[in-house]
Amino acid sequence: MKFLVLSVALLLTLVGCIKNNPAPSYIEVKEFILEENPAGNNAGVLTQNFSDAWIYINNDLVGVFELPCKVPVLVSGSATIRVAPAILNNGISATKKIYPFTEAYTEEIVLVQNDVVSVQPKTRYASNAKFWIEDFESATIAMNSGNPSPASITLAGDVNNTYGQVILNSSQNEWAAYTNQALSFPAGKEVYLEVDYRNTTKLVTGMISLKSDGSQESHVNIAMNAQGPATAVWKKIYIDLTEIVGYSGGIEFLQTFNAKLGDDQSEAEILIDNIKVVYF
Repeated sequence: MKFLVLSVALLLTLVGCIKNNPAPSYIEVKEFILEENPAGNNAGVLTQNFSDAWIYINNDLVGVFELPCKVPVLVSGSATIRVAPAILNNGISATKKIYPFTEAYTEEIVLVQNDVVSVQPKTRYASNAKFWIEDFESATIAMNSGNPSPASITLAGDVNNTYGQVILNSSQNEWAAYTNQALSFPAGKEVYLEVDYRNTTKLVTGMISLKSDGSQESHVNIAMNAQGPATAVWKKIYIDLTEIVGYSGGIEFLQTFNAKLGDDQSEAEILIDNIKVVYF
């Protein structure tokens, strides 16, 4: 009898908790649209891969979500939503970081319990972001061949879109190149490389640091793994250059690329476009 009384009391308590727990409101957040910033520097072709977002309601962080998403929140009535575009830092899925060069999207919304509010976030590069860009839209390519580099990069595509193409084979089994303009960056500021690419052999990025005494040093950075020839697609990656810039001791920097034909390959192709070094 004592057990029955306790069980009934516990059941009544649970029912009371369920009744007092408010029903959530839902926010459907779509994928980002990247727009031109009329007050900013020329950002080139606006490709993006903001795969995730940090979502805030009334300045409180709700969480980090892969886009598109549907998020339940225990808030109703008028609210301010802020959606900050996030990247996979260095292409690593476990490292989702707010991209420092873009603006967060803010909107006033009205949340209703058990109802869904749809939000289409938009973003743009910050007005003070600076760019070095190679979009392969000119007759000349702003890259020099490294050493050794039996293969070279050439223009490919059509009148609607041109890009760089590298073909590797048994006689031209390696490609090395570096940007033809040395860049300097403010101390302590973030620096990123953006690249659109499609590759059937590993593509390695790096930097050459040019030092005040006239010496230089090469630094290997992030590699993009080979895709299968039958399934290769265009991808976009955001590569963090901040650490190399900080520890290298360089005063100016050149971006580098390198690729080799795989031991089991007779031919491989690298397509690359919209190369951007972005910094403040």
